[in-house]
Amino acid sequence: MAGNPENVDFWTGADVFFDFTRTAPLPADLVTAWDALWLPAGLLNGDDGMTETRDENSEDTFAWGSILVRTVYSQHKRTMSVVMLEDNATTFGLINPGDSTRTAENGVITSEIYVPRRKKIRMGLELRDGDKVKRRVVPTVELGEVSEVETNETTPDQYSATITLLPDGNGKLYTDLKTDVSYVAS
Repeated sequence: MAGNPENVDFWTGADVFFDFTRTAPLPADLVTAWDALWLPAGLLNGDDGMTETRDENSEDTFAWGSILVRTVYSQHKRTMSVVMLEDNATTFGLINPGDSTRTAENGVITSEIYVPRRKKIRMGLELRDGDKVKRRVVPTVELGEVSEVETNETTPDQYSATITLLPDGNGKLYTDLKTDVSYVAS
């Protein structure tokens, strides 16, 4: 049988972080703690996980006789969706970008929600399975869609956000760091 089961990733732990200041140092390894400016979103929905979506347009060019000459791809877009379970300051700031505020005094949280004003932020992910760790650092993201927040008696509130990954001037979307002593580059 061809293949190596060690190359199959099954992440049993995950964290997502946001840097609203875009000034935090980017992690350069897999062991150094995330800087304090990287704010964790808290507990994530393990069943839904995080979903990365790719979208792009394609245009086929045909020669006479219905011969496909070339397919041109353009307008590549990549998004990540994450479902957060905690109602905390990080989640609030992500799903209510802009002028919305939240204060806490004497055990009472006051949230003032305004029309969203999106801004560019940073996103970091850390996935774990035993000794195996993967970190993804996305230097520029922007909040896309926020799904419905359903409140009922059988499931917790869930905050589902779709985040658009924005490339740098060279087209780079993100950097992944991953431990895997058995990986062989081809």
